[in-house]
Amino acid sequence: DTRRLAYAEYGDPSGVPVFLFHGLPGSRLVWGLLPDNPFPPSLRIVAPDRPGYGRSDPNPRRSLLDWANDVTQLADALAINTFTIVGVSGGGPGALACAWKLPERLASVGIVACPAPTDAPDVFDGMSKTNRFFMKLAWLLPRLSTLNVRFLASMIRRSPARYIDAMKYKVHDVDKAILARPEIKELLDKDFTEALRSGSQGMVDDMNANHGRPWGFPLDKIPVKVHC
Repeated sequence: DTRRLAYAEYGDPSGVPVFLFHGLPGSRLVWGLLPDNPFPPSLRIVAPDRPGYGRSDPNPRRSLLDWANDVTQLADALAINTFTIVGVSGGGPGALACAWKLPERLASVGIVACPAPTDAPDVFDGMSKTNRFFMKLAWLLPRLSTLNVRFLASMIRRSPARYIDAMKYKVHDVDKAILARPEIKELLDKDFTEALRSGSQGMVDDMNANHGRPWGFPLDKIPVKVHC
């Protein structure tokens, strides 16, 4: 459809292909900024920018299954038939959509700190007040949620460092210690700056797809094992 889909590659070009999906917000660059290269050898890391982030063109009102279509085209363009997917945080729902739609092409699927569908039973139990507010806003008042996300994105663009400092108030102590590390602050600053280089559309569409409507596929019918 003439959209550009940006991606980066890391690791061994002839290694086992692993597609990594960034968070909300995030970009393809984050995996190359991680301290001390935590990835095992012999992996070919393929890291796409979801539409509207980084250098990928937006695809307004995209669904999670639309993202699975983009992943299929990226894999085809790279001549990768079978691959693994790992989705982190806001990238987790897209990984689950791929597990539902592309089971024959996936060697395995993993999700890390992935949100649940907003209409799932007891989904808000144990959630911070801040996150609960944003999730409910996306589900009940999507237009107001979009305005709120655009405002938040503008704040992050103006000062990623200030937003990173603000994150400390809604995370657990172990995460606060990690956010205090200078190299992690630098990583997030660069990643958020790249993620929002073209504006807020990626965040808006992620919030709508992940939290503002049903996902469009049944989690209990996903035909491949998902590692959590």
